[in-house]
Amino acid sequence: MAGLGYGGHRLAREGDVVVVSVSYRLGVLGYLRAPGISEGNLGLADQLAALRWVRENTAAFGGDPDAVTVAGQSAGAHTVQCLLGMPDAEGLFRRAVVQSSPAALGLGSARGARKAAERYLTRLGADPRTVPVADVLDAQTALAREAAGRLGIRTVPLFRPVAGVGPLPDPARWAACLAGRAPGLDVIIGTTGREMSAFYALNPALRRLRRVPALGSATADAVERAAGAAFFDGPARRLAARLSEAGARVWTYRACVPRTS
Repeated sequence: MAGLGYGGHRLAREGDVVVVSVSYRLGVLGYLRAPGISEGNLGLADQLAALRWVRENTAAFGGDPDAVTVAGQSAGAHTVQCLLGMPDAEGLFRRAVVQSSPAALGLGSARGARKAAERYLTRLGADPRTVPVADVLDAQTALAREAAGRLGIRTVPLFRPVAGVGPLPDPARWAACLAGRAPGLDVIIGTTGREMSAFYALNPALRRLRRVPALGSATADAVERAAGAAFFDGPARRLAARLSEAGARVWTYRACVPRTS
């Protein structure tokens, strides 16, 4: 699955595959959980609807409904992990590609979702169903800046998939579903050498730190590497081991060569 900026034409040409790019609801539009307004996990519901469409229609485009691969990068990879353990997703894909998933985020809790909704609705000051979408998104941006903290290096999203809501089961059932379907899965899991660079490159605190003589840049690099290991590398290895032990065929990679063009 891919969104804006991820064209599938090259992959389709070089891989001899049918590429379906899916747009689904993100952030507050996809994962706000507020009784009477939104039950949450609408972004996952969108993805399930897309996968059902692919299964029903891909043969008309030359695809094989029994050989569907679901792929995601970063937040998209995190939702692919959700799909791996969702009963409603069984039979909709056979292969998965998990690229640079911030797996340490885990699944959101009902308590965390409730607190995030309360903060958001207070910031918005209105029912999000009755105001322009621009106002809905502006309030989300303002709240995200506030949540990032004074140094701007806290990157855990306020709105994310919530366990036990809609199609996403609680952690125990998710793990059981993952283990049960693993023997029929082929999965590629990987990370890059500088996972946090996109988050920290423009961070004002780290930019100031890099200007400190002698050890500034080295310290900033160490912060970036430590965060990458905690949020991406370690969890990716654990997910790969978990799937492999349950019977899935798993390949892992680590991309360390920086892109030059």
